[in-house]
Amino acid sequence: MKPVRQTREGENGTCWTACIASILELDHDEVPFFIDEKDFYGATNKWLNAHNLTIVYFQLDLNPVWPSFFYNCNVWTILTGQSPRNKNWLHAVVGQGLKPYWDPHPDSSMLVGEPKYIYMIVPCEVKEFNEIIR
Repeated sequence: MKPVRQTREGENGTCWTACIASILELDHDEVPFFIDEKDFYGATNKWLNAHNLTIVYFQLDLNPVWPSFFYNCNVWTILTGQSPRNKNWLHAVVGQGLKPYWDPHPDSSMLVGEPKYIYMIVPCEVKEFNEIIR
């Protein structure tokens, strides 16, 4: 993991881009800005699939077992939840499992409360992955 700062702040900031760049140890400008896409998750996966990677996520409040499972995972994750700068905005930070580790925002204030979603970038053979989800 290489800490990368977001280059734009606000409601349409680049925290998501910076988290992906951090986990993949890329420069910020090597990762597209997905948030403006109608389906940012699909756009993220399309870009990752070209690198034999995919991103999977779990909504943490849907299953009481998931938070305890992820808390002790020693894997880089993206955690999203309420932004400390505006209660109506989501913010993304890099986690180690469920523990916040790196906030790409310049004030490094992480999230307000518990994360709502956890995302993991994992390797995949796109053909095999597509067969599994059919």
